[in-house]
Amino acid sequence: MKKRFLLGPAGSGKTFQCLAEARACLRESQRGKPLLFIAPKQATYQLERELLSADELVGFSRLHIVSFERLARFVFDKLGLPVPEILSEPARVMALKALLLRHQEELSIFSRAARKPGFAAELSNLLREFQEQQLTPTALRKTIQLCRHPELKQKLQDFALIWENYSAWLTRQSLIDSGDLLESATRLIIEQGSALQIEAIWLDGFAQMTPQERGLFRAITRKSEAVTIAFCLPGEKLYGSEWQGPWHLVHQSFLRLRNELASIGPWEVEVLELSGGKHRFIQSPTLFELEKGLRNGVPMLQPAGDGLKIVSCLNVEEEAQLAVDEILRFVRSGGRFREVAVLVRSLDAFASPLQRALNRYRIPLFLDRREPIAHHPISELTRGAMRLARHGWNHEDIFRTLKSGLCQIDNADLYWFENCALSSGWTQEDWEQGLALRKPDPSLQSQVANIYERLMLPLLPFLKRVTGRVSGIAI
Repeated sequence: MKKRFLLGPAGSGKTFQCLAEARACLRESQRGKPLLFIAPKQATYQLERELLSADELVGFSRLHIVSFERLARFVFDKLGLPVPEILSEPARVMALKALLLRHQEELSIFSRAARKPGFAAELSNLLREFQEQQLTPTALRKTIQLCRHPELKQKLQDFALIWENYSAWLTRQSLIDSGDLLESATRLIIEQGSALQIEAIWLDGFAQMTPQERGLFRAITRKSEAVTIAFCLPGEKLYGSEWQGPWHLVHQSFLRLRNELASIGPWEVEVLELSGGKHRFIQSPTLFELEKGLRNGVPMLQPAGDGLKIVSCLNVEEEAQLAVDEILRFVRSGGRFREVAVLVRSLDAFASPLQRALNRYRIPLFLDRREPIAHHPISELTRGAMRLARHGWNHEDIFRTLKSGLCQIDNADLYWFENCALSSGWTQEDWEQGLALRKPDPSLQSQVANIYERLMLPLLPFLKRVTGRVSGIAI
């Protein structure tokens, strides 16, 4: 069976062909050597749905649609070895924070920031980047010797010191870091992977791959009879390494991986082209011309037709408001909110302005990014209620519970209720027995009583039952 690179522009059918080949293998036999489909973590569920969309396939067992992290766990499982105990991200941050405090006197630049909130998390992110690039404390020490910038040299020395002590601590605790999982799986394949046999591998959906991912992929590729690697490239245009353009990053990934895999065997290059009038922009000639121009390296300078509008805004807030206006115009003309997507280069700068603008007009939204579990509504509600039982009825814990988003109250009523609490100075006895305004007003007192009955009375039985049980728990 062959090993090949599958190239083609978006919409040319690369993923469709990979899935069709996987279906053919499954129809031939549901038993046999494993099949692997490697894709970005966020795409694995969608690929599973698409694979099962064909009527002739109602399930599968030997095909594994995995991200690189799950691929590493797959390797341990197939070789009959337990996955090493892995230190989670929160635990890693705690360990780094403890090491910063323990070695604070030995640090030069980092000593001033060692106790600052969030510094250990930033250090953890930096450590992950170093691990993904397969750097080690030893290699970092060699780099430090060549550094001529005094302040940068001190920062690198501080980081190397923390990294070395962190690695030693992991060894003493018989743990591995989550950033070392791929490295561990790669070493396992090289040292003990003689029994690992794969029938076919498909890799699709990656624009870039870290050295760790490429190392694991090279190792698993040697154990497979057939390999297909799909890249979103307009064709086999083997530009020089200095070529720049819209496809530069993908092209560099293709060249790098092709060079690294050259020793495994002969690799074919198959190019898919958009077929005639069958393409994803068939109903929008303007978008088709834009995509064609980008594909050929000749971008459209002047939009034509109704499918594209280019607008210049002064700041991010104006861009967010423009998106809201376009969404409302689309929905009022018969569209649906779920048919709309807002794409940005990075959510770091756009998430908050977009969220404020969309919420202002009550437009439902889903942000495609991870949120800290500590700020999940259920966590906020649970933590607030438990703190009420542990520490008494203080203002901060009461309104943390009410602002969790799971209490049936409008924001306007909630803010009014909070102002009443501040102005009246309600004590724990007031909260447990009923609330009274400092300045009696029958209409306002009736509104307070209504909110109290709806929100606070359901909490009282819970608090009475758990107050004694959580008295020794730090929440």
